[in-house]
Order: sequence, then C-alpha cells, then structure tokens
Amino acid sequence: MKKDYPRKLALVEQLRILVEGTGRTSKSLAAQIHISASSMSKLLSGSRLPPRPEIEQLVRVCHVTDEVRAQLLRLHTAALAEAHPSLADLLEKADAYEEMALEQLRLQVRLEALTTQQHERRVAYDVLRVEHEATSRALNDALAQVRARQAEFDAAGARAAALLEAEQEARRADREELRRLRERMRRMEDLRQEADELQERVQQQDDEICFLRQELSQGAEELHAVRADRDQARCETVQLREYLIGLQWELAAAERGQARRHDEEGLVRQTVDHILDRWAQPVSEDESLSTHRADAFGWTASATGPDGEDWVVSEVETGDLAAPATPGFGPGTAASTAPAWSSRIRWRPVAVSALWSVLVSAVGAGAWALITLLPPPPDWTVPVGTTMVAGPTATRRTVYAGGTNGTVYALNAATGHTRWTSPTHLIPHTALAADDDSVFVSSQDGNVSALDAATGQPRWSTPLGPVTGPVTANGLVFAADHNGHIQALNATTGRPRWSAPVDKDGVGAGPVVSHGMVIAVGQHGRVHAFNAATGRRTWSATAAAPVRNELTTAGNRIFLSSQDGRVYALDLATGRIRWNSHTGPAHLTADKAYVYACTTSGKAVVSALEADTGHQGWRHTVSQHATDTAIAVTGDILYAAADGEIDVLYAPTGESGWGPDLPAPPKNNQHVSMVPVDGTLYVNTAHSVRAINMGNDPFPAAVHGYGAAGQ
Repeated sequence: MKKDYPRKLALVEQLRILVEGTGRTSKSLAAQIHISASSMSKLLSGSRLPPRPEIEQLVRVCHVTDEVRAQLLRLHTAALAEAHPSLADLLEKADAYEEMALEQLRLQVRLEALTTQQHERRVAYDVLRVEHEATSRALNDALAQVRARQAEFDAAGARAAALLEAEQEARRADREELRRLRERMRRMEDLRQEADELQERVQQQDDEICFLRQELSQGAEELHAVRADRDQARCETVQLREYLIGLQWELAAAERGQARRHDEEGLVRQTVDHILDRWAQPVSEDESLSTHRADAFGWTASATGPDGEDWVVSEVETGDLAAPATPGFGPGTAASTAPAWSSRIRWRPVAVSALWSVLVSAVGAGAWALITLLPPPPDWTVPVGTTMVAGPTATRRTVYAGGTNGTVYALNAATGHTRWTSPTHLIPHTALAADDDSVFVSSQDGNVSALDAATGQPRWSTPLGPVTGPVTANGLVFAADHNGHIQALNATTGRPRWSAPVDKDGVGAGPVVSHGMVIAVGQHGRVHAFNAATGRRTWSATAAAPVRNELTTAGNRIFLSSQDGRVYALDLATGRIRWNSHTGPAHLTADKAYVYACTTSGKAVVSALEADTGHQGWRHTVSQHATDTAIAVTGDILYAAADGEIDVLYAPTGESGWGPDLPAPPKNNQHVSMVPVDGTLYVNTAHSVRAINMGNDPFPAAVHGYGAAGQ
C-alpha cells in the first residue's frame, strides 16, 4: 500500500507553486533542466522524490532567492529523512553542512562586495586629493585677487555709503506714503464690508417680504376656504333646523302612535278575558293539558295545540306576543304561578286557535311584537361593476370607496344613491381621506390628488412619486413618498408645507395623526414622531422587529404590529416602549381602555389587550379558517369580519351580539374593510358597498341575559 509522506507532499506543493509562479509550462522547464516531460510530471505529482540536483537546477532556472532555495533544500532533506529514517542523522548533518556552505557563499559574496567598495573608495580618494591640490592653488590665486579688489571695494564702499544714506532717506519717505495709502485701503475695505452686510440684510428682508407675501396669499386662500366653510355651515344649520322641526313632528306622531298602542293593549286584554271566560272549563288535578303561569312581567298562558305544539300567549309591559313557544327562550321560561289563577283550566284546541287569530288581528299580525328580537335590516346595498379595494371612508353625508378599476365612488350615506364617480387611477388597498370639502386619493401615476366632495371634479394634484394612502387633519394632507419621506401638503391648494425623512428604504406603516403629531414607521422598525404643523422631529424609537402596515393610536398610546407577530405599545409623548405582547400577525384598532388585535389569516382570533399594561382582557374566535380579516371599534361596540361574516362584540367584555352576514367573498379577492359611523356600519364587500343600520341595541343577548361571553 502506497504511503503518503507529509514532508514529501509539502515539498511537491512548494515545487508546484514555484513552477506556476514562473508562468511557463512544465514541459519547457523540463527541457531547460535536461529531464524528460514525464519525469517532470512525476516530480510535480509527487509520485517520486526528486533528486537534489534536479531541485538545484529548477531553483536556478526559476531565479528564486537564497531564502527560497534554502527552504526547498530543507524540505528535500526532511522528505529524504522521512522516506529513509535510518539516514536521518546523516541527512541532518548534510543539511547543516549545506546551510554552512550557503552561509559561507553569502559571506564570500559580501566580502567581494566590500572589497570592491573599498577599491572604489580608494580611487575616489586619490581623485579627491588631486582635486584638492588644484583647488588649493586656485584658492591662493583667488585670495590674492580678492585682496587687490578689497582695496577697490573699500573705496567704492565709501562712495556707496553716501548713496545708501540718501536712498534710505528716500525709502523712509516712501514707506510713510505707503502707510498712508494702506490706511486708506483699510478704510475702503471696511466700507465695502459694511456695504456687503447691508446688501445681505436687504436681501434677507426681501426674502422675508416674499415669504410674508406667500403666507398672506395662503392666509387669504385659507380665509376664503374658511368663509366657504362658514357659508356651508350656515346652510347645514338651516338644514339641521328643518330636520329638527321634522323630528319634532315625528315625535308628536310617535306619541300619538303610543297612545293608539296603549288602546290596542287594552283591547287585547279585553279580548283575552272574553275568550277565556267563554272557552275555559275547569278540569281535575291529574289532567295537565295546559297551565297558566305568571312571570315577573305579567302573565303567560300555555297550552297544547291540536298538532302537539306548545302555544304561548304572553302579556308584558312592552306588548310582546310569541307563538309557538321556543323552549328555553323568551319571558315565558322564567314564569311562576299567578295568585289570581290558582286552578287549572282546560282549553279546547279551537279556543286556542280562535285566541291566536284574535290576538294577531288585534296587534296588526303581531309583527311589531317581534321587532326588538330581530336585527334591523340593512339600510342599502349598492352593487358596483368592480371589486372594492379602497375605503370605505365616511363623512356626515357621503360614503367614499374605490375599486380595482381605479374609480372613486361617492354615495349618499342615507340612501346609497351615487352622487358621482371619478376615474382617478387610485392605488389599490390604500386609504381614502376626506373632509367636508374634499376627498384625497393616491393615484398610480405618483400624484396625491384632491377631488371636490360635492362634484368629484379635481381641485389640485401634487406629484410625489409612488405614495401610500393619505390622511388629513387640521387643514393638511399627509402622505409617505417612495423616498421614505413624509410629505405635508396644504389641503386647500396642494402646496407642499414640509417634508421629513423616515427611512431611505421606505415607510412601513403610517402616517397616522394624533394629538398634533404625525407618526410613521420605517421599513426597519424605526418609529418617528413629527410636529404636524412644522415637521420638526419630536422623538424616534426602535421596535425589536420590522413593522407590518398596522399602526393606530388611542389616548396617550401608539400601537403597532410587527412582522414577528407582536403588538407594541409606545408612549405618545416620548416614544418609550411600554409593553409588547405576542398575538400573531394581526389587524389593530384601539380605544382608551383596550387595543384589539385580530389575526389576519388561519384561525381568526380577536384579543383584547389592556392599553396600559398589555394584559389580555378577553379572547373571541371569529373564524377557524380565515383568509383575511377586518376590525373596527366605535364606543363600546367592536366589529370583527372574516369569511363573509361580521361578529358584533361588546368591547369591554367580549360578549357577542347579533351580527349581519355578508356575501361570500370571491377566492381571488377576499378583502373586506369597514367603518362604523353614528350607528351605521359601512362595509366594502366583493362587488358592493353596503350600509348596515346596527340599531340602538345591537346586544339583545347581553341586555336580556342569555348572551354568550367571548370564547
């Protein structure tokens, strides 16, 4: 078995590096050192240990230094010793002898160099001595000439001294004149500097005047807008006054209707007493065809009908009427025996039918008696020819939404009638911002535009590059551009007010406006707060992970959802992180007591976290297999949407009320968004905008005591 020797391999590796460093082929080197190409190949492959003469010739051909040559020879000796251990001592002595010979060679070369240098110095010394003798003779001759000329110079010096004195006097006069001229130049320079300073002051004053003119122009425009708002407010006041008058008329009509309902209740009581007196017959104690029971509200009569159904007739303060009976549901389930009816009564089946017919006729088919137990119907649904992907955003009179075709739809908030449409090429899944005068959108051509709220006509358009959805507050519009800056625009004119950097890689969440500050988060989790009026940075903070596009505020807290599934709470005034809690990637909404996180996909769970501590208050499961979710809160009502259903929850406790069903979303777009305004929930579904009147009591379960708490 062939044995590998490390020192031999090291020698071969060094020889290979040496050959490669020459840039020549092994064949040409083999010819130059008088060996065959195959021997050279074996030498470089390590199949044989090269003899020392070949190494010497290779070193000489490659022109290496003495140190490299000595290293290669030492490696060769070590390889020989490794291959022939018995010759190790002799090889070490040979190596030492080789080192001594090499050192002697170096010393010999150095000695020859020093000898040559000494000979050159001796020749140079002889040359310098000859030159010195010649120079000495020339110097003596020159000294004689100098002495002769010294006498001439002394005479000339006396004459020059007199001339020099006269020249110095003239120079003193010139210096005095030059001093006076320099003094004048310094004065002129001072005057020039004063003139430049005055020019700069004048320029600054001109700039200030231009700025004040611009401010005055903007103030005039804002004043015009305020006056227009005032005029519109006056018109709305007149409309509200007329509306209040109408409400007074409706109140009077309602009072008259209540009086009629009281008369109808009396008629019901009289009719029931009449039928009971006519059709009831006493029975024995063992017969249990019917019972009469009274509860806390009044009385309840129950009987078995001809088809085996239980019939229940209830008299309560609100006039509720229900039949047939539902086990475990309604006032009749908590009844107790009435003192006035101590005996059992046999009711004939025909009597029960007659009683039911009379009661239905008396109360107008009984429909009004069930109204308080059923959810109110939706106010309106407006189908559109595109998938809704922006909004909804609602004001007092109008609901705005956007579709995938880039069109903004303005709908009457009360009736759903289309006020106008505008093809703005808006960016999908962005927010729409609106006030009483304008609707603000981000378009795909990189502009932030304002549309007239009454007509939909463009009012202004400002190019910012690709931007996120805008928000508006205090007469300004805020949006994030593609350079990672927050841009503030005048809401009336669209003119830029200020710009502030957030992150060079883009804005990850925001902007959101709260308490006079604009909040935005960069792509790497850096949170920034800016003064909304001036754009001056108030504070910056860093979250532990990059942030999803989920950012909301409530009270003195900022809440954001990170990509690692955690919810962070920051102090609004300082940016200090107060707490964080793991919920999974979630949509957020908040009030002063809780922040509500609804997971975005998979098992959709709503978690209520205390705003001050992050402790979990309650949890509620919305869906087991959700593809997208939405969440919104207003007052004590929380709405959570998933898979075409909306759960209505009591925000402080998580108890469930009734919730409306939505059309099943299409598979290619299951995005649902919603916004509650004044008791009405506006929802963007697959191909429609829907308004749902939630009524005055969306929690009949909680009110009547049979609601299920959040799971």
